[in-house]
Amino acid sequence: MSRNFRRTKFGHSLRHDVIHPALGLLVHGLYYLGSILPVDFSSNLGGKLGRWLGPKIGHKSHRRAQKNLRLCFPEKSENEIETILGNMWEHLGRVGGEFPVLAKIMRQNRITIVDQHLIADDWTDGKPTIFFSGHMGNWELAPALGQEWKIDMVAIYQPPTNRFIDRLTKKVRKNLGLTIVPRGPESIDKVFRKLKDGGSLAILADQRRTSGEWVPFFGQPARTLVTLGQIALRFNCQVYPVRIVRTQGANFELRCYPPFEFEPTGDRKKDSLAYMERVNELYESWIREVPEQWLWPHRRWR
Repeated sequence: MSRNFRRTKFGHSLRHDVIHPALGLLVHGLYYLGSILPVDFSSNLGGKLGRWLGPKIGHKSHRRAQKNLRLCFPEKSENEIETILGNMWEHLGRVGGEFPVLAKIMRQNRITIVDQHLIADDWTDGKPTIFFSGHMGNWELAPALGQEWKIDMVAIYQPPTNRFIDRLTKKVRKNLGLTIVPRGPESIDKVFRKLKDGGSLAILADQRRTSGEWVPFFGQPARTLVTLGQIALRFNCQVYPVRIVRTQGANFELRCYPPFEFEPTGDRKKDSLAYMERVNELYESWIREVPEQWLWPHRRWR
């Protein structure tokens, strides 16, 4: 369906009244079918399908991921790049296969929290807090930290264009104990009120935004949303990096890190850019450790 056709009244009606409900019904059916499967079976099936179908169905994404890997790892051979790509598609397939069984993964104690004392020893009750992570491991499991410590978190998310899939996404994340608000002016107001009351914000800040600023990432200028830095500095938040790492199959570590330290100069714009440069450096170190567990098809350097 061409972009011009989608913009016509008929094209909009076709998508809204026919295509979106059909896709929503399919996704809901797959979700509920997957939810009755054992965790390992669902994860393994998703991984096999991802490795097999990913490069074929998502050939444009495959080429983009290949280009991004060559840009970030010029020292790696083509065989090494292809190995990372194959493992990445398997990993992303597992993420999809695990979506219907996220609650089971949490109940079955498949997530080991590592070095949580790095947060607990520094924690100040009632102070506005930000937990930031990235699209690594199975990022949908990050609310496990909130469940462990009974933290009431709010997170900003980009809603899917399909309203039926959006409803499912919100339901799943709510069941995991995460309050989500769609990106936009209203979400910022809710986040600000939450932080003013000493609440917590969860944010993934490793993806490109067209409205972002140019900040170095893997030695290349990359569009980066500076909201994390702006909010952290504005509310003097305590900020903690955390990440999910897949260890084997459908088993994970939630790794905690020391509080993120930054000394502001008073120049808000320069400070927010410098803040995000530090954040990008941390992301880069995580990605270099397990490159196959990051979302390489994203248009990060465009």
